[in-house]
Amino acid sequence: MGLRFKILIGYSILITLLVFIVYLFRQEQIKHNTLQKAEQEMVYTHKLVERTYMHLWELTTQAELVSVWREADQERYRVKRREVCDTLQVLRDYVHAPEQERQIDTLCLLLQEKEFLLSAVMNTFLQLQETGNFVREKIPVIVSRIERISPQKQTMNAMQSFAASKMKKGLRSIFHRKESRSAYPEQREKVAREKETDTNPVSSPAGLLYSLDKEVMEQQQEQQQRLLLQMDSLYNNNLVLNRKLNNLVKDFEEETNRRLFQRYGQSISGRESSFFTFAGLTFFVCMLIIVLYVIIHRDVKRRSRYEKELEESDKKNKELLQSKKNMMLSIAHDLRSPLAIIKESAELLPRLEEKDKRDEFAANICHSSDYMLSLVNTLLEFYLLDTGQIQLNMMPFSLSVFFRETAKNYTLLSKKKRLRFTTRFENLNVIVNGDRAQLQQIINNLLSNALKFTEKGTVTLTAEYSNEKLRISVQDSGPGMTKEELKRIFNAFERLDNAKHTPGFGLGLAI
Repeated sequence: MGLRFKILIGYSILITLLVFIVYLFRQEQIKHNTLQKAEQEMVYTHKLVERTYMHLWELTTQAELVSVWREADQERYRVKRREVCDTLQVLRDYVHAPEQERQIDTLCLLLQEKEFLLSAVMNTFLQLQETGNFVREKIPVIVSRIERISPQKQTMNAMQSFAASKMKKGLRSIFHRKESRSAYPEQREKVAREKETDTNPVSSPAGLLYSLDKEVMEQQQEQQQRLLLQMDSLYNNNLVLNRKLNNLVKDFEEETNRRLFQRYGQSISGRESSFFTFAGLTFFVCMLIIVLYVIIHRDVKRRSRYEKELEESDKKNKELLQSKKNMMLSIAHDLRSPLAIIKESAELLPRLEEKDKRDEFAANICHSSDYMLSLVNTLLEFYLLDTGQIQLNMMPFSLSVFFRETAKNYTLLSKKKRLRFTTRFENLNVIVNGDRAQLQQIINNLLSNALKFTEKGTVTLTAEYSNEKLRISVQDSGPGMTKEELKRIFNAFERLDNAKHTPGFGLGLAI
């Protein structure tokens, strides 16, 4: 699987998660809007209930004054009742229980019935007032009749008195007896006669007033009876209306409290659910980012390592190619001179007759052959070392003896170049087991380079044996090397600019 494909999959997963997070956020927003809308609906419903309660209170207060109502008051009550019913119908749209809907319908019907009863009570009170008007209308008629009847009554009384006196006189004259009576019986008889005259339904004022009073009393009793029945019905209606209203308000309060508690629970659970959901998504996204980072970083690091290895391999290949070129050039250059000497000496040798000359040319041939053999041995030894086929010849030897012999040999060579050769040895009085020839070759390569590139001054050989480790260092007062040259001196067939004209393949330090 390629790196680009992995990155594409990672971005696709992240985009999918982002879309899912946006979807969850939108769902939470919709849920929040729904809860907010439900809260606004509850607040509006509560306001409607308060408005309805206030209107009903106003209707109740207005109904208490039904005894003094007029048509305008009745019309105002009707308008207010319709407003209350309209408010109840609006409230009905916000209820969620059939029982509450039935209670609202019942309230409207009770209000209509109460309006009808109040109208009937108002009419009854108006009829009572009309009874008073009836009395006021009848009194002038009775007064006029009394005024007409009073002279006739006086004449009739005089005639009755005269007739009575005549009858009495006649009786007395008949029985010749004199009867004396007191004034009280006479007065009682007079009152009885007046009363008898007054009780005449046709012509006495008392009869007229009596009939008027009787008629008024009958109407008042009938209207009072009707009013009592209407007030009783109105009272029962008010009881039912108040009970229904209280039940409705109680139900709305319970419903509001239940919905508030439910909304609070939903809000708490929604927040907890949202928190855990977003926390889980955040953790998953973080883990996914970490995993993608690890995968991409590993692939990038692997690719970088491959590229670095390729660069190093390419660099090594270039170095090998350059080394081959240098090797071929060095071999051709270093073998050319001794081969030329051998060829010239071999060509001149048969023509020489003097023995000394012939021995000299033969020695030149041997010296050149030895030099060529050393070069070939160096190449072979480097090959064996490079391929890991070298065979070590392990044997015990004394380090002090070994380094004294080495110092003695290079002291003579230093004197030939007029250089000062010094040594500094520590803890070398030990017998070690190792390849003496390989150690000798290492020290020879180091010291030969130091003597070769030092024109004047000092060459110092230092050796120290400690903790079963041998430390060797060679110091000289030569021209020295730059940091770049220090990196190159241990490469095979590497020859610095100041060693271009010196013999050798450039394998000493590499070996």
